Amino acid sequence: MLHVRTGIGLVAVFLFGCTLSNAQYSDLKFRHITPSEGLSQGTVTSYCQDSNGFIWAGTRDGLNRFDGYTFSVFKYDSKDSFSLSNNHIMALLKTGEDKLWVATWGGGLNLFDLKKNKFIRLFNGHNSGLSKSFIYCLAEDSKGILWIGTDGQGLYSYDKNRNILNHYNNNPLKKESLADNTIRTIFEDHSGKIWIGTQNAGLELYDSQTDGFIHFRHNNNDNKTPSGNTIRTI
Repeated sequence: MLHVRTGIGLVAVFLFGCTLSNAQYSDLKFRHITPSEGLSQGTVTSYCQDSNGFIWAGTRDGLNRFDGYTFSVFKYDSKDSFSLSNNHIMALLKTGEDKLWVATWGGGLNLFDLKKNKFIRLFNGHNSGLSKSFIYCLAEDSKGILWIGTDGQGLYSYDKNRNILNHYNNNPLKKESLADNTIRTIFEDHSGKIWIGTQNAGLELYDSQTDGFIHFRHNNNDNKTPSGNTIRTI
């Protein structure tokens, strides 16, 4: 089963068999899943699938779990400290554990225990201010480090095993600092290097030796540089 994200609702695409001839394409059937079927809101911002086969869909109004037939919806509850911190979901990340990382727009980061159906609101009271942050993207590298890209607050890395949170932001006085505080995408390549796409300052490569960044920016006089400085996906 191939699940395709769309801006409005979900489209579930089922492909049977390994190959399809041109004549068979006309037999494909699309199922459109909208709020009338139980989706909490029509704009799906992120999705993933867990080890039990459930599809998780983040929307602008809650987190949805889809079993192929019905939805279970998780939302913020002011009377429940184990509920979602904010209903506007921006990114989801399923890790190797029975855990789902849920990044929100204005409510920071949540860790959802898939067995207990409880949310842990991370970094509450932390001096980083991450508990109220607007998060664009999440990524986990091969070392198990969680990377968190925000809107205006820079980049964070979180060592879950040692419970250490590092913060990287732009410092005009340091050449090797992060070039832009708005991070749109994070990617680890096959050699373990971490690449960061920024909103206005091009592509960043994290240098683990210096704990700083190497910058790749658009240059009108060099066609080997990025074609623009807004990098939204890698």
